[in-house]
Formats: sequence, structure tokens, C-alpha cells
Amino acid sequence: MAGSKNKHQVVFLFSELSYYFLSCLDSLKQHPELSVSVVHWDVNPEAPFQFKFPEHVQFFRRSDFDDGQLANLLEELQPEVIFCAGWLDKGYISILKDIRGPKKVLTMDNQWRGTLRQHIASLASPFNFIRMFDEIWVPGKKQKKFAKKLGFKKKQIKTGFYSADLEYFNGIYNRCIGSKTDHFPHVFLFLGRYVPEKGIDILVEAFEELQNENENDWELHCVGTGKLRSEYLDTQKIKHLGFVQPYELEGPISKAGVFVLPSTFEPWGLVVHECAAAGMPMILSEAVGSADQFANEGNAIIIKPGSKAQLKHALSSFMSKSDEDLIAMARSSVEIGQSLTPAMWAESLFSFLEK
Repeated sequence: MAGSKNKHQVVFLFSELSYYFLSCLDSLKQHPELSVSVVHWDVNPEAPFQFKFPEHVQFFRRSDFDDGQLANLLEELQPEVIFCAGWLDKGYISILKDIRGPKKVLTMDNQWRGTLRQHIASLASPFNFIRMFDEIWVPGKKQKKFAKKLGFKKKQIKTGFYSADLEYFNGIYNRCIGSKTDHFPHVFLFLGRYVPEKGIDILVEAFEELQNENENDWELHCVGTGKLRSEYLDTQKIKHLGFVQPYELEGPISKAGVFVLPSTFEPWGLVVHECAAAGMPMILSEAVGSADQFANEGNAIIIKPGSKAQLKHALSSFMSKSDEDLIAMARSSVEIGQSLTPAMWAESLFSFLEK
């Protein structure tokens, strides 16, 4: 099971798999000098993805190993670097405390929000498990701030932990931009779980109120599933399309014009990168971590989390824009979407192997 001594051995102790993480792993097929193993939790029934597993990576289900067996697996693999996804899996933390030799890298997407709990965590971090990690890999600015609060030095922190599958989503843009230029779809698109923190409730309310106040030709299409899904039925202007596998998103995206994610809690929100790469103007809340990197005045309107009034104003603003202006914003989105790629992610991974 252990790889060749001529290869660099890397292990990810992961939580829930995501298709975008797998696309990053897929980019490593260009690096035969690297051997990658991933231990992961079972698939979440709230997000029943059908994954495409890269053949050059070894995958192990966490549920197949108790802590002792997992420790034996790591000893057999003899990795140079172990990446640990946060601290929710107490078994991962317990095992890593006893391991000597490999570089240990913490990964997380938690934002610094200045809560009492985070302040306590930052004060306690020099005395708890955090100190056993050599470096930390996070998505962006807000997570970097949290890493500093936990005691990591600037040289120990790397960003760019998440990347969309640029080949796939840029492909959607290239195939759809012609038809969207001819007639920009007057359709808002929500992609996400039907849970309160995603803001699906105020989005539907805000859109319905706008239609009642001044009926227009815009529609709202919602893609996803979750505990609130049964509360929403299709109407003439609102369509609930259900759960869609990641690589079947071209249909909904090609028929839509503007992406909307009014979350009240969104540590990162990789879907923003995806929709930017697919050339969609956006409405995002300030709670969305990835807005820092993939949204600006040229392609998005940013609103306060939980503000239906600001969301209504943003929706109305897009409704009043010309198709020419909307296309200009679409081009701005796709341009900013190129700021992070799976290849860049791979470069970051290799930087952890440097002595």
C-alpha cells in the first residue's frame, strides 16, 4: 500500500468530500512524482453527490477505520506531509498528537468573526492542539485573519485552499456567452442548500414582493435540497429545480443570468468562484467569504446579511440594467474567476513539501 520511496507521500485527513476538492486532486495527475492518499467521511445525505474519484489517488473511508487502525495506516504510508481538515474529527487530532516526523498542516475555512468563542479559542490556542501544527492552509483573507489569531505566523499561513474546476465552468461560459449576448436571460439563480443560513427565505420573499409591486419578465430559479425544501412550491415566476449533480449544472447556469447567494453564514462559498468562472454577475452578502476574492463593483452587488430591503434593492437594480451592462458584468466575472485555478492549488501543495 505504501508508495515508492522515489515519490513524495502526502495524506489528507479529510471531512466531507467535495467535487471541487476532487478536481484539485485531479490536477495532480500531471505530477507522477507525488503519491496522494485521502481519508474521508462518508457522503452527507443532504448533499448526495455522485463523485468522480481520480484514479491516481488512494481513497479510504473514515468509517472503515477506528483510531488505532488509522494510526497504523499512516505509519504504513509514511507521508512527508499530513493535511488535517479542521478539528471536528477528534480522532484525527488524537492520532496526530502522537505522530512524529511528517509535517502537519491544518486546513480550515472558518472566518474570523470576533465572537466570544473565537476570542477564547485564540487565547487558548498556544496551549492546545493547535501548537502541534507546523503550518496552516486556508481559502482566503478572512480565514487568514483567524489563523493569525490562533497564533500562526505569516510565514506559516498559505491561502488558496479551495479552487473551482475552471475547465468545466469556463467551458460553460464559452458555450453560453454567444446566446447570452444575443438575449441575456432575465433569470436569477440560487445554488445552495435549503437551510436558513443560505438566505433562501428572504430571497423568495424579496422576489415575490418585487413581482407584486411591479410585475416584470424576470424569474427566480433555485437549485438544491435541504430541510426547508418542502416549504417551497413552484409558481409562475419561481422554479425549484431540486438537487443537481455538480457536472449537470450547465443546464441551470446556461438558462440563468444573475447568481444570488444572500447567506447569513458562509465561511467560504466555493459556488461563487464557480459562477464567476461561468460568467455570471452576482448578488452576494457580506457573510460570503469568497466575495473578497471573486466579487467587486464590476461584477457584483454586495448586501448586508439578512437584509431583505438591501436584497430587494439589489434585485431591482439588476432588473433595471440593460443587457449590454449585464454582459459587461458577465465578462468581468469570468475574468476575476481566473485568479485561482486547480493548477495554482497544486503549486501551493508542493510548497508544503519544501524543507
